[in-house]
Amino acid sequence: MSKLQTFALDGLDLFFNSHDHLPPHFHVRKPGEWEIRVLFLLCSEQKGLVFNVKWSRHPPSKKEEREILKLVLTNLKSLLMEWEQKVCIKENY
Repeated sequence: MSKLQTFALDGLDLFFNSHDHLPPHFHVRKPGEWEIRVLFLLCSEQKGLVFNVKWSRHPPSKKEEREILKLVLTNLKSLLMEWEQKVCIKENY
């Protein structure tokens, strides 16, 4: 597991799993509450935050979703570069 360096959010753990699967994504965990997998290349203003719930007591709030989406859209290029450095095996991408 490698901590996400592109951005941080108070109270949330953001990370990549090394040797993870496609499509490019990162994980966001609110300890004791939920964990989601954010498919950042699919996120947009129109689609919103595209994610899968890994587990949850309750889903992320709309405010949390908006905060994550804003940072994803602002830092999309950096996220992809960080994915490629920390996760992606070039021949499989």
